[in-house]
Amino acid sequence: MRECCGASNGEMGHEICCDGNLTFSVELDHQPIFGYSYEKEINFGSWGARIEIYVGGWITGTISAGGTAGKYDNDCGTGCFYGGASIGSSINPTLGLEARACVRIWGVDHCGAATVTGSANISWTGSIRNNECGNCDGLNGSISLDDIVLTGTIKIGIWSGSLSITIYEQGSGDP
Repeated sequence: MRECCGASNGEMGHEICCDGNLTFSVELDHQPIFGYSYEKEINFGSWGARIEIYVGGWITGTISAGGTAGKYDNDCGTGCFYGGASIGSSINPTLGLEARACVRIWGVDHCGAATVTGSANISWTGSIRNNECGNCDGLNGSISLDDIVLTGTIKIGIWSGSLSITIYEQGSGDP
């Protein structure tokens, strides 16, 4: 409650907000986009060779969305209906290559493996609203790219290495 502006008798008026919210989220955990494998073997008994190659792509991440709807009543001024929606995402599309090769000499397999992965982590948020509790200011909205980070890893036998490059980070300038 507050004293209404312009009321000579000092009347008190109410400001009331009544709203409801709905939020949902989806977790993507290594969701495959595509996959391809190739295998070839040459066998001469105790001599031979085998190669296996797998290429695949997948997505990991979170997508969340929410909404609010309500009514703002103001005995001391104007009220309004209000509502808004927001969506946000942090997704990580990844491409991977795995290769394994073996050579058989005198019946003994000598194998080596290599894996290479590359991914991009992309995060963004967006929202739109029409009015809000305590403020009947009309339509407002925003969308924000939070960051883009590229990463890569390579592993050959016991050796491995990785690289991470930030392409864009919020507050560091335009992409």
